[in-house]
Amino acid sequence: MTRLEHPIQYLTEDQLHQHRRFPSAGSVVNYNNLNVPAIMYGSDSELVQLILTPVVNCFWEVVAHSTWNSPDGIWSAMRTQLEIDPADVDGKTYGAQLGAHVHASVPGFCPITNIEDFKLEAGTEYTVSLYAYYSPGYNQGHWSGGEHLGIEGHTYAHGCF
Repeated sequence: MTRLEHPIQYLTEDQLHQHRRFPSAGSVVNYNNLNVPAIMYGSDSELVQLILTPVVNCFWEVVAHSTWNSPDGIWSAMRTQLEIDPADVDGKTYGAQLGAHVHASVPGFCPITNIEDFKLEAGTEYTVSLYAYYSPGYNQGHWSGGEHLGIEGHTYAHGCF
């Protein structure tokens, strides 16, 4: 097959940019005294996740935003992490954990932004989700709506493997 006869495949518009935002009328979703990671939910009870099956090998940059607080009068740790299933081409199943400390006496919410690049193989369906990790024995909560919770992905294939 000559170079001109070889079919060229491109990422479709919906594969170039994906996003999941939640209705602006949110509320606090509490994680009370749990000591296991939990996938996060938005104000419409939808998971904070994206699903993508690329038509060509590509990189997928995923950005997730969340904001946290605590009703407890003690400092507790709050961390979030992006996790992908199945593992990407390099075997990566999760990104770095990013976190904050929250306390009832601190007004407002503390923002956390996770950014991670994954290397995807064409034809494989990938799901990336935002997980919460927190101090056992204490309460933490995230705001479930508007610009305070969301996930988006951008793909690019230029210079890809």
